[in-house]
Amino acid sequence: RVLIGRENPLGTMENSTLIFKPVKSAGKTIGAIGIIGPTRMDYPRVMAMINELSRSASELMNDSRPVTRELQSGKTDDSV
Repeated sequence: RVLIGRENPLGTMENSTLIFKPVKSAGKTIGAIGIIGPTRMDYPRVMAMINELSRSASELMNDSRPVTRELQSGKTDDSV
């Protein structure tokens, strides 16, 4: 979803743009990824980034694999 300038319901954002996309888990919206920026921006580029971030976040939320102890503790094979 894209709200440009006066399309935004908040009057203080009439010179800004809000681009956002929902993050879903199990078919339900659990949040959103978005950006607030100037009305003049590279819309195709920003929208592609928001779409990818939303897709990735939704994918992570739907991943049923258990988190390993290394990931939980923040340690990896490279940490000593």
